[in-house]
Amino acid sequence: MLDSVQFCQSNNGTLPQSVLYSIAAPIGGHGLGTDALETLRGLHRHRILGRAIAYGNLQHDIPPSFIRTLQHHPVRLLGLAKAGLIESKKGAKPFAGLRAFG
Repeated sequence: MLDSVQFCQSNNGTLPQSVLYSIAAPIGGHGLGTDALETLRGLHRHRILGRAIAYGNLQHDIPPSFIRTLQHHPVRLLGLAKAGLIESKKGAKPFAGLRAFG
């Protein structure tokens, strides 16, 4: 990973004007959420944080206007249905016949 000195040298001494940061965990949560919070604090401190997108926001250091959460977004229902965690009215699991490829 490039540190800020290497980044500046490789990009003619310029930093990006705006950064979009995305993580599939709550910002400020355990594990990756803690690492994301520290990264976002640095980006916000240097005034280059454009927007952060995450599953949740558990911190209070960065104004909420910079963070978009998917906590109550409809796309999460598709993931739960595909994982078999949501059942239909008749008890059949949606996407039960689909196999994951990858």
